[in-house]
Amino acid sequence: RLSIDQVRGLKLKWAFGFDGDATAFAPPTVIDGQVFVGSAGGVVHAMRAETGCLQWVFQANGPVRSSIRVVPLGSQHVLLFGDMTRWFYAVAAETGKLLWKVQVETHDSTRLTAGPTVYGGTVYVPVASWEETRSADLAYPCCTFRGSVVALRIRDGKRLWKTWMTDVPPA
Repeated sequence: RLSIDQVRGLKLKWAFGFDGDATAFAPPTVIDGQVFVGSAGGVVHAMRAETGCLQWVFQANGPVRSSIRVVPLGSQHVLLFGDMTRWFYAVAAETGKLLWKVQVETHDSTRLTAGPTVYGGTVYVPVASWEETRSADLAYPCCTFRGSVVALRIRDGKRLWKTWMTDVPPA
């Protein structure tokens, strides 16, 4: 909670450039002096918050726009996040090692842009699409995406359930 007077006195400590990316749209996550942020190029960067020093990188299948959730798992921490090509990941926060990844939807317009929610060893993944932008293509069979929430077990990525946000469209 900064006051307006405190904001005026802030000075840049360090800056980070996303190599090769024209845009950066993922919010950073900070825990234990480490910053985690995804990029439009699909790279998750782990940096020291104090210095901006890069610790490791992880390459996802597609752009990472969602926030990254950090949860304890045994003696380590796990980063949980989705990409814009239907994949959801669990990555070791300390090393950047992939623990598991799951394709949560098969529809080709799927994108995972919202942050996941965690409760009791389960991660809840909101599933959205960009189908509305495809309406300019008159040959595209509109309105086939339904949206969903997928529940995955954190320790191994096993799908526990999936619930749809809308009914199947009438034929």
